[in-house]
Amino acid sequence: MILHILFVIIYLSLASVFKADPSALNIALIVQSFLSLLVSFNKGVRFVTPLNVFYFSAIIISIGNIIGQTNGLGDNNINSYMIPAHIPDATLIWCIGACSIFMGYMFFSEKNYFPSVRLDISAKSARTLFTYLLVLAIFSQSLNTFLSFLGSLTKLLYLLGAVGVMFYARLWGATSDRKYATYCLLLFVINTFSALTNSYLRAEILMPSVILFAGYFVGKGHIRALFSYRVLPFVLIFGAFIMAFSTLGKYRSNFGAVFAQELFTESKDESEDLYDTEEDKEGSFLERSAVIAQLSNVVKLTVDNGFYDGVVSAPVVAALIPRFLWPEKPLVQVGQWFAVEIGTAFYTDGHANNSINMTIPGQCYLDFGWLGVVIGCFLFGGFVSVMWNSIEFYSSPYNIIGILFGGYILLVSYGIGADLQLVVTYISTYLMLFAIKKLITLYFT
Repeated sequence: MILHILFVIIYLSLASVFKADPSALNIALIVQSFLSLLVSFNKGVRFVTPLNVFYFSAIIISIGNIIGQTNGLGDNNINSYMIPAHIPDATLIWCIGACSIFMGYMFFSEKNYFPSVRLDISAKSARTLFTYLLVLAIFSQSLNTFLSFLGSLTKLLYLLGAVGVMFYARLWGATSDRKYATYCLLLFVINTFSALTNSYLRAEILMPSVILFAGYFVGKGHIRALFSYRVLPFVLIFGAFIMAFSTLGKYRSNFGAVFAQELFTESKDESEDLYDTEEDKEGSFLERSAVIAQLSNVVKLTVDNGFYDGVVSAPVVAALIPRFLWPEKPLVQVGQWFAVEIGTAFYTDGHANNSINMTIPGQCYLDFGWLGVVIGCFLFGGFVSVMWNSIEFYSSPYNIIGILFGGYILLVSYGIGADLQLVVTYISTYLMLFAIKKLITLYFT
């Protein structure tokens, strides 16, 4: 906590006293996050946590901010809509907001305000469960379409099908049992193939690898495992993904077709409609991770219109009301609203043609100014912390619901650059899994 307070002072000094270039603030946040990771890793155990994901995310986003600022406003730049005059304030919002999230998480790290969703199963049940997860993984696309009327409940299919990889990967790491290795690798291959053939978002291709990586090394239980030969396959996968990130953007929903053509076809038919004609502006993985463009536009909106006094976040609060109590509840489309407000989208038939996340610090600033950034981000970090505590992630490798929800929280925690709709996502998923735990407990006891 002291480290983060010290860096808050450094940011304020760099921005207000020394009038430093915004890149200096981003570099300071990179150093802060790296030092925090070293402190966490030095403890040796339980190193996979949302807080460490926050640190890692802050490093990636800050590097992206520096690259985005350096590349400027070129027409082909993904961050071309940023506003240079507001970059200093935008960078300070990002750094102070990130620090507040870190401190909020640490402050609430021992708090338990939510009932536990821990549910341990037997080794026999774990083997039986694999059959069901395998079927779900194979038919996930068809099931999602068929059960779309269930709304957010279909999220459970994603958790079971994708994050189920983490469950068996963790058992593999903890027990070195080849049976669990077979289970997790089969689910991994199926989920990766499904992403290659059906996904629109490039990150979904990498997600099964990230899940497998996290589960396996959590199972090993010590940071030393990260410095062994076992990490090499993941390094190669992650490196290949980052190198191919821009190229993959040309083949939305056709990743698998392009992969097959590149590997198995000698002549490439350029007439084949493999390219996405509506591809976004070019940008590397790091450039697309930047938040400087969004935040500079947040500052501009407050300069032009003043602070919004909670109006922007009101739909997020409304989203917490169940639809059966409010059948006419409007969809939460904060990102679309923001894109239209800053002039990067327009409405057609009630829907915007683009959506841009304003980031959690940005949304807090847009509504309530600097007080909103500090308090809002602090509470958000605390909320994630107490939510994480409710799953008892490290209690047992057979804690099926805790591991499924824990994997989901870890994945979503990389979205520190998203917006406060994450709160609704966390709460709805928690309530669904808590209800499932209660039903299972009542049925089998």
